[in-house]
Amino acid sequence: MKTMMEDTSPYVFTREELEHNGSLLIPPIIHQVFLGFDGKPMPEHWREPQRSCIDLHPDWEYMFWTNQSAHQLLEREYPWFTETWENYGHWVQRADSIRYFILEHYGGVYIDLDNGCRRRLEPLLSYPAWMPGTTNHLGLTNHIMAAVPHHPYFRRLIDSLDRYNYNWILPYLTIMNSAGPHFVSMVWSEYLNLSPPPKRADEVRIIAQEEYVDHAWSFFTKATGGTWHHFDTALFRWIGHHILLFVTVSLFGLCAAVGAVWLAVWRMLARRNRSAVEMPQLDLPPWSKSD
Repeated sequence: MKTMMEDTSPYVFTREELEHNGSLLIPPIIHQVFLGFDGKPMPEHWREPQRSCIDLHPDWEYMFWTNQSAHQLLEREYPWFTETWENYGHWVQRADSIRYFILEHYGGVYIDLDNGCRRRLEPLLSYPAWMPGTTNHLGLTNHIMAAVPHHPYFRRLIDSLDRYNYNWILPYLTIMNSAGPHFVSMVWSEYLNLSPPPKRADEVRIIAQEEYVDHAWSFFTKATGGTWHHFDTALFRWIGHHILLFVTVSLFGLCAAVGAVWLAVWRMLARRNRSAVEMPQLDLPPWSKSD
């Protein structure tokens, strides 16, 4: 709920800002991750999106991260997190969390393998950090993101992972809240409300959905993903796309439940009072002391 209250509009890129190349702050590196914990090869339909980013940026450095190279980075630079990373219950928690360490250390642009590139990304390198907003404008998502090395928001992300590492019973809630999009949104809300607030040079800008995908001018494309989805994903995705309806129905159901409990208690008390009033009075003979 806290992220729903944040006003994202001051941080959203305007179309004009993204039409021009300024001084490059973020290093021209593309990072992609495929940990392969399920023992399966990378899906073939991800090859084309991957190739589109490489072909559009032949002069950029390209870093492809595997389970082995990710583990080596943690052991070398962040050994305090290695145990948590190895003990995550879902492999996607490892894939989510490692991207924050990669960007904190190297900087650059992280791109999910089911995202392709529609155009060159230089206009996005002129800002210290950015992430896409969600389709319903309720926080951030982590499919793509970029930052300069050692950006304070990404430092806060990696420092917060242990604090948010809870088992929420349902896989979707556990994944999203411990290292996924809900996690980055909650930490972003904390970051905005620091005292003193982040300096302008440390802001995290937001790329709107229309600049992200779905249009001829968008920077990225989107292929079929969701390899981590579980049985509960469809339910929570429906809630996310119908949040006002869900909140309305939930409040109505809560009010109805409270009303039903109140009515049941009132009826029980009324019956008890009626029984007390109607209790028969016994005519007992006057008491006298026996001889």
